[in-house]
Amino acid sequence: MNLKMTKCRVASVAIAIVWLPLITTGGVASASGPSTQSYTTVPMTFVGVSSKTLLSNGTTQLNLANGQVLTVATSTATQIDTSTNSNGIQPDNTVYGDCGYAEIYISPNSNNSGISGLTGWDVSTGDLGQVVSFEWGVAITNITYNRNKNEEWGGPYTSSSWFSSFYDNAGTGNYHSEVQLANGSDGIVYGSYGICESAGPLVHSDTIVS
Repeated sequence: MNLKMTKCRVASVAIAIVWLPLITTGGVASASGPSTQSYTTVPMTFVGVSSKTLLSNGTTQLNLANGQVLTVATSTATQIDTSTNSNGIQPDNTVYGDCGYAEIYISPNSNNSGISGLTGWDVSTGDLGQVVSFEWGVAITNITYNRNKNEEWGGPYTSSSWFSSFYDNAGTGNYHSEVQLANGSDGIVYGSYGICESAGPLVHSDTIVS
């Protein structure tokens, strides 16, 4: 997977999380199907950086322990350690669900012209180290009318948590939203020890606007 850092807007908002009744399957919280509102919290995966390759255009290629290849700004790459025994991470380690959580929530908006949502992440700096940057996105689909929309955020960032709102005013229908960048990649938080990656399509929510 190749993921290029792009200049995106960063929108951090203070929110109040409302915990809704959920059904847990296989350790992952998920809604019991399309409903009035849907909220999920899914563990993220830590992956170490085994090596770096400096490129000629101000970017650096990160070769991850699980075989992934990411391209990021060199200013970000210089703040990420390669995996060594000294920092407690083996070069081939991929630790599932121990570095943080990805979250997404949607519900019909006030006039039923579409949906309003929240998404974000909360990571453990003990596992990830100092947060240095992130890439995050939401893919929204109105399944009934086959309408699609993407929202993206990212760039340098140093706090251990981030949340933003999003919306789609595509009208009534069955909506599906998931954490995914426009290029199909998972959401990623870069830290000084490696990266913390979202669980792809597992971080999703569904609702019906009628």
